[in-house]
Amino acid sequence: MEYWVWLSQLRGLGPVLQKRLIEYFESPEEVYNADLDEIIKIEGIGNILAETICSSRSLENAMKILDDLNKSNSHILTLMDDNYPEYAANEPYSPLVLYYRGIIRDEINGIGIVGSRRCSQYGKRAAFEAGEYIGRKGYAVISGMAKGIDGYAHTGCIKSSGYTIAFFGTAIDLCYPREHNELMDRIIDNGAVMSEYPPGTKGRAEYFARRNYLISSWSKKLLIVEASERSGALITADIAKKQGKEVFALPSSIYSKTGVGTNRLIEEGARIYTGHGCIVDKIEGVATKESITGDKKVPISDLTQTEIKILNAIGDKRLFIQQISEAVGINQLDLSQHLAELELRGVLNCLSGRYWK
Repeated sequence: MEYWVWLSQLRGLGPVLQKRLIEYFESPEEVYNADLDEIIKIEGIGNILAETICSSRSLENAMKILDDLNKSNSHILTLMDDNYPEYAANEPYSPLVLYYRGIIRDEINGIGIVGSRRCSQYGKRAAFEAGEYIGRKGYAVISGMAKGIDGYAHTGCIKSSGYTIAFFGTAIDLCYPREHNELMDRIIDNGAVMSEYPPGTKGRAEYFARRNYLISSWSKKLLIVEASERSGALITADIAKKQGKEVFALPSSIYSKTGVGTNRLIEEGARIYTGHGCIVDKIEGVATKESITGDKKVPISDLTQTEIKILNAIGDKRLFIQQISEAVGINQLDLSQHLAELELRGVLNCLSGRYWK
């Protein structure tokens, strides 16, 4: 592991050149032991960089970083690890090494939620409910643990016992903002905090820009909940669009300063966020099937056995809740929750107490 850390810390080498070196030499250790003449052959590495690599053959700093990580119960995720999502690893500027505390699960299926630090009650509620719903559906909520929207998205996900990841613009042994210490601990218990910066690294403006890149890279879709005209969330949205990700934006009042950015995103082609169900209906990489609702396609992961049973009972009829309750053997109180969720997702319609597909 020390060779991965060594390569990631070399001055003048970004992720693109680091990946070229590994592709050619097959491992960081082979890069460490390579001759100058071989290193110069790599596209983009001239004499100066090659000499820098050869003159930096010391593992002292890497071993210190590993020791610091061990003391703080932190871990390393390399680009070649199975738990590094392929869709994130394929982004050209994804870092070679990420430091984390918590657990990296096998399937991330991340959905990013970001927005303004200064947000309205409307934005807080939307972020919290989106995080809660996405977490409950088994997707990962990806954000940056900032004040405002980010914090509410993480908190909503945690409430639903969902999985969430926070990317830092500092090292993971530093809590920023400081008042989010408790939230940070809860995120670690329910997911992970991650950074490309080794222990002790304080935040800088460019580090937070890199943090935004990681939020987008680890997300299959991105939701912007409130953004002022110069919000950092708009930078994340721009990155996501360049990466070919689907961007959703919460519409705001034309008189709201915190909604200027999201309204502009919608004007420029972002999808209008109409509720937490819309963002998980069709996520790339999740299989879909023609449901028993006809034209409506829903992800397999979104249809529980109970929901399938309910939809089968309704068939092509229009039924009252008591009729459905008798058909499926579920009490009306529990059944009403399932029906409300199916209606919210657009699978069912309801008028005058009757439900139909």
